[in-house]
Amino acid sequence: VTHAGVGSVLVALANGKRPVVVPRLKAFGEAVDDHQLQLGRRFAAAGLVTLVEDLGALEAALAAEQPAAAVAPSATALAADLTRFLEDAIPSPLALASA
Repeated sequence: VTHAGVGSVLVALANGKRPVVVPRLKAFGEAVDDHQLQLGRRFAAAGLVTLVEDLGALEAALAAEQPAAAVAPSATALAADLTRFLEDAIPSPLALASA
């Protein structure tokens, strides 16, 4: 179980583990924005993590986990997914300059 920071998620995946992620949220003053929620949702949609958006669901998520269920994705595919996510999430300097 970890927060949904990219480093934590990638370390777990690189070690063949499927993490249960609980994003840090802006609403609770844990982060300046909800980037961890966005990242967690993307990784969950790709089947790489179990996302818990409500702490009340954590116990059920842990009970549903299957031991050794994760298979680490290829580094190339993971890097490509992360690049696409970052390109979508962060405006390019050229776009900002022309705004």
